[in-house]
Amino acid sequence: MSIKLPNLCNLDRDEKFLARKCLLYVGRLLSINHDFDDELLTFLAWLLGPGVNCLRDAILKYANSATRKEIFEALIESGNDCRENGAVLFDGMKKISPIHLGKIRKTVISLIDEEYRNLTYRGLSTTEKNLNSLQTMFSLKDSELEFVTFLLTLA
Repeated sequence: MSIKLPNLCNLDRDEKFLARKCLLYVGRLLSINHDFDDELLTFLAWLLGPGVNCLRDAILKYANSATRKEIFEALIESGNDCRENGAVLFDGMKKISPIHLGKIRKTVISLIDEEYRNLTYRGLSTTEKNLNSLQTMFSLKDSELEFVTFLLTLA
């Protein structure tokens, strides 16, 4: 099944709110040493937008010359398709030593933090307003509201 991912540059407030939540959740996931996989890197390629180039550079830095050439050529072929870029980056990461993967993880976490700070908007999104109303209506604690927000993000 193919999912259409919106361009991060053209997001409305609701989409930016959800993208920020996704960045927050992925950052938390990676901070507990979750393994990289194809789906995660595809999602990161979309979430980071042009910042994915920094991830690419980090992977190329620790790859051997043959792997570096393969990755570079595959990325040229895939263009700006985040699905293909994620798969290419994952294939390249599989060939990197675990010691260097820890350094790449730190780079990714800092890229996520930077994108989170840059993905701002004025006021509250409609989703946030609705979540606040839901919290008031059902007297939800902040942790309960965060769980509802997480479930909404998954939907």
